[in-house]
Amino acid sequence: MNQRALVVLLLGGAFIPLTTALPLLSDLPLAVSFTQAALASSPLAPSLQGKPVLVVIYASWCTTCQKMKPVLKTIRQQEGNDVHWVQFDVSTSAASKRSAARAKELGLGQFFKSHRSQTSLVSILNPATGASIRTFRAQTDIDPYVSAIRTTRSLIRR
Repeated sequence: MNQRALVVLLLGGAFIPLTTALPLLSDLPLAVSFTQAALASSPLAPSLQGKPVLVVIYASWCTTCQKMKPVLKTIRQQEGNDVHWVQFDVSTSAASKRSAARAKELGLGQFFKSHRSQTSLVSILNPATGASIRTFRAQTDIDPYVSAIRTTRSLIRR
């Protein structure tokens, strides 16, 4: 199905008269990411400023989280104190409640609310804006994390 037909199908008959006035829809991107805009509400807590923030959603019962431990350990060894490390434990109801309170204190309340059910999620955030630069799920390759951390560092220095 071409993009014009898809938009007409999705938006219904009210869109049909507008299609002739719009440029060809094939020139427009079909997918849009709302991740950054939705989470880029405000700067993070002062304690998180100045360095990329790596946030992990973790649960002890999550087998993928266990597989990711060595990867995150290697990144921590490589990056050390040049990254702020934040882990939100959602293993139990009590742990999740503590993580929600901590998230709120750090300016990550909305982030936690949006992602608390997504164990094995790792997101690299720009602390100045609260924007998620890159979010990973069950990623066991180190290079994408390091690349996102470098990108975030360059944004912070601007």
